[in-house]
Amino acid sequence: MKRIPSSLFFAAVLLAYACGSSTPSSDPEPSENDPSENEPGESEPEDPFYVLCGTLPTPDGGSTYAAIEPEISSDIDIDVAQTLEIPGFGACLPGAGGTGTIFTASGAGPIFSKWNVRADGSFEEAGRVSFANLGVQSTRTAISGTHFISETKAYFLDSDSQQLIVWNPDALEIVGTISLAPLLSLGPEGSLPEFATAIGVDDQVLILGGFADLTTTYATEGIAVGFIDPTTDTFSSTSYDPSCGNVGSPQVYPDGTIYLASNARMADAYYLGEENAFAPCLARILPGETEVDTSFTRPLEALTGTALTANLLRGPGLSGFVAAYDETIIPIDPMNVLRQIPSWRLYSVDDITAGEGATVTVVDGLAPSSPLFRTGFSTDGRTLVPVFSDDFGETLVFDITDGSAEDPLFFTPGVLRAIIEVAPEPQPSTAPDVTPSLLGPGLGSNPWPSGSNPGGAS
Repeated sequence: MKRIPSSLFFAAVLLAYACGSSTPSSDPEPSENDPSENEPGESEPEDPFYVLCGTLPTPDGGSTYAAIEPEISSDIDIDVAQTLEIPGFGACLPGAGGTGTIFTASGAGPIFSKWNVRADGSFEEAGRVSFANLGVQSTRTAISGTHFISETKAYFLDSDSQQLIVWNPDALEIVGTISLAPLLSLGPEGSLPEFATAIGVDDQVLILGGFADLTTTYATEGIAVGFIDPTTDTFSSTSYDPSCGNVGSPQVYPDGTIYLASNARMADAYYLGEENAFAPCLARILPGETEVDTSFTRPLEALTGTALTANLLRGPGLSGFVAAYDETIIPIDPMNVLRQIPSWRLYSVDDITAGEGATVTVVDGLAPSSPLFRTGFSTDGRTLVPVFSDDFGETLVFDITDGSAEDPLFFTPGVLRAIIEVAPEPQPSTAPDVTPSLLGPGLGSNPWPSGSNPGGAS
């Protein structure tokens, strides 16, 4: 491996969304279009907006906000008092194809709320759907487990009740359910299945999961892969691969290949010799295939030289970013939970498929931190990573596309969890002003209780 020495690092890695920026002005620039060409009763079209979703620490846990920004830039300056409130550790989800709507879920309950993003920069609630009658108690898997097929069809994967819920985002109605039973039986005997990921792949929906060891709570080796055919709402294929496991958020590369990397939880357990833990690894599913490519799977250690390597965030081309523990910063203490220790650096890898032949460089400009929070954002050809303050009261966002990080691009209150590009709904020219639900003052900056996980990652 060719190692290029550098300096500092960061904290998190993973998850791809779209991107966003700063609050729209109340006096937008005049459009170049002739207003007379617009449809009667509608204002002229606006450029896409971005919705930034973050969670603030509060004495009773957390409160989440959604802010509208016209672009992703250093001009972002979020006033929490002027944002949409989502109770608890909430989630913001893009509708189908950026069609002018977002969905929110509080995490603590079984309800999704629908919001129109208006051309005047406000939110308008458009209804709710509850999954309570299906036995759903929480929407904690909403971010990774929700996929929109179209404006009239979506899926929500509820890991707790082990079912995939089919629902209509337009009518806000439940259509049906799909049992995960074909996948549940694939894992090792006596293990607990964990399914929390649903993403669109071509014209199907990919369900990814793993299996936890009941005695140690660490995931055992193996990846369960299922593909759902949306035309029949049935599994078109299921498979199990024992060569890798405990993978985090899938990263879909430009050629359609899906790369899967073990997360820091498994790196921690393996390095400290926990029972049933295995070496962190990198796996892939090739375009058009329905199973893990067993000829490719390799240890992440081949990239960085340490078994304490985890996570993957997509970069341009075949490049990517992984996190690895640096013992020169804080020596390893077997009594510590290593994934919580701020001694991890972020590495830029020029070709994630090259193994020991890859050029691996420490991302310069990011302070060492923990890889606990699996968040990263890919948009407009840029790779953005968030760095959270010690009390979770602020997020600094860095553009690391070129493999380095200078000054933060912007900062947000709390823990930034999503950036979504949205085409706004036209606002009727005769409609009264729409006032969004607002977060009030007094949310405070108290940190989460010790041991909590505001990023929702392991």
